[in-house]
Amino acid sequence: MVAAIFACLLITAFCVDLGAAAKPGQPIKPKGAPPQPAQSAAASDFVKDGVITFPQPSSSLQTARPVIGADFRAMQNRAQGSKFLLLLDGADVTASSQITPDYIFYSPSSDLAAGRHHALLKMFTPDGQGIVVADWNFHVAGAKPLMYAYPRPGDTISAQRPVIGLRFDELPRDLDRRSIRLELDGKDITAACDFTDQYIFYSPQGNIGDGAHTVTVKAQRTGGGAQERIAWNFSISKSAPPSSALAAAPEESRGTQASAQAMTGARRQANSIARATTEAEWIL
Repeated sequence: MVAAIFACLLITAFCVDLGAAAKPGQPIKPKGAPPQPAQSAAASDFVKDGVITFPQPSSSLQTARPVIGADFRAMQNRAQGSKFLLLLDGADVTASSQITPDYIFYSPSSDLAAGRHHALLKMFTPDGQGIVVADWNFHVAGAKPLMYAYPRPGDTISAQRPVIGLRFDELPRDLDRRSIRLELDGKDITAACDFTDQYIFYSPQGNIGDGAHTVTVKAQRTGGGAQERIAWNFSISKSAPPSSALAAAPEESRGTQASAQAMTGARRQANSIARATTEAEWIL
């Protein structure tokens, strides 16, 4: 009799426990099972009040070499005597950073891959306390294709004196056009270039030779800041079809090349007239 009553009590307790656990939409867990870990939330940006990060949190960038860091002047009293740690995608870049009483910034020596990047800035006070100053993400969109560069990026052409240039639409809008420089194979040739409202272009006075060539356009942003850089390559080969330089270019670029060549011809004609005039004056 006693055994029967004890068995009934056990069954009743077990059923009550199942009823408590069996809530709608939830699995029944064995009694004493360890709690399941909570799903981690997506990483969010954190920046201490008054601190300014660059790039801005959650920003999307065209440049693949952004300046990364922070302006912590607002917390200057707490920053005095402290040391900083700057991580980029988990890598310690503090030793390669510039650190002043007001700023820390890092300039990558190579292009960052397209996609999301994570930056973390931590401050260590003189007493050894570690404080996260900023923990943020930014996105590099990657280099966009150059539509109005000539010769076209990657082209192989036969012309030994191709018109070389770039349309300003390929550059950020806040660039100082007075700072634009054009280099060919590492040599600054800006002084020999022509500028229009929309283009900078260079017309070689002599053959630049077979093989691969690199064109680089550099400019400063208005009001200072990091230098923007656009570069592309083309090749010259005597075996390339004579029309390849123009045939592969977009219609507007082809028209621009023709205009550039016409302008170059006009400039040469003007120079010839000037020389002829000078010689005539000398004879007289």
